[in-house]
Amino acid sequence: MFKQDDPFFPDDINRAGCNLFSLLALCEVESETCTFFTKEQVLDVYHLGISTRFTDWQGNQRTWIEKNCSVVSPDAIAAAAFNLLGSKKKALQVGQIDKNGKPTYWDWANKKPYNNPEYILLEFPIKGEFSGHYVLADPMHNVLFDPSSHNYTNRPIKGGLLYKVIGG
Repeated sequence: MFKQDDPFFPDDINRAGCNLFSLLALCEVESETCTFFTKEQVLDVYHLGISTRFTDWQGNQRTWIEKNCSVVSPDAIAAAAFNLLGSKKKALQVGQIDKNGKPTYWDWANKKPYNNPEYILLEFPIKGEFSGHYVLADPMHNVLFDPSSHNYTNRPIKGGLLYKVIGG
């Protein structure tokens, strides 16, 4: 997987693409074909994300990826990524963890098998415009992929997002 700060990618991705790149890395790891994304495919997913509109539960019009490369609809992004890789798997965000490592699951995900996530997008604090940097990790918090060339993982964990992969 490429780094988010690769000059090939737009500024939005360079500055804030860590969540997107961590999701894409999760899909690569889980792909049955052991296929990796090309730079063009990364851009395809990004452009699909910033252009696909949906209505959220409050009736607001949104896109899968919004300002500053904020991933609003991670399950849809992962579905598009798996589709590009020729996989029938799905990655579902099932909850989050707080800075103390305590997991909280979405109501629908409180039952097995969803309350046993295989991946965490760990968040580390950073200074500046963005509040955190995401990396792909396993449930024991071992970093599997860091989308940035900077080392933010030497800081305390701020929290994270829990993912379960199903299907295939």
